Amino acid sequence: MDYRKNPAFRKLLINLKYNFVTDVEELVRRILKSFFEMRPNLFSTKQHYFVVPVPLNRRRLKQRGFNQADMVAKYLCERFPHCWFLNCLCRQKYQVKQSKLKKTERVKNLVGAFEINPGYEDLIDGSDIIIVDDVVTTGTTINECRKVLEDLGANSVCAFVLARR
Repeated sequence: MDYRKNPAFRKLLINLKYNFVTDVEELVRRILKSFFEMRPNLFSTKQHYFVVPVPLNRRRLKQRGFNQADMVAKYLCERFPHCWFLNCLCRQKYQVKQSKLKKTERVKNLVGAFEINPGYEDLIDGSDIIIVDDVVTTGTTINECRKVLEDLGANSVCAFVLARR
């Protein structure tokens, strides 16, 4: 959903992402439930997926208290029994918030920002993966995560996001 065209959804995302309002989680879950009820065959049941949330930097996670991508990823795994939550990525360093940067700066800001958590390498090889994030603007974050997973031999990598700009 393009959040610029839906003021209520935009406000919900802002509260979730920047105001750290966790009590909107139930509303997000209801929106996702409705979305998936309209698209029952969105993810093939003939294969299993690892659902990988885009990680926050430790400092930002401590500040916020939760990772909204985790929340969405866990919902996907509850909803689809052939989807398994896998928290295998981490951020190597603290970056300037992507929302504060221009498109060309966003790409540079995240180069080499993600790596695999130790011990997950063998799980990735040959796996089908869904990367989950809250918002996609330029696709830079998803793309950088994809590179790490494909370099480890992921069979296929796709993305699921709450909103796009």
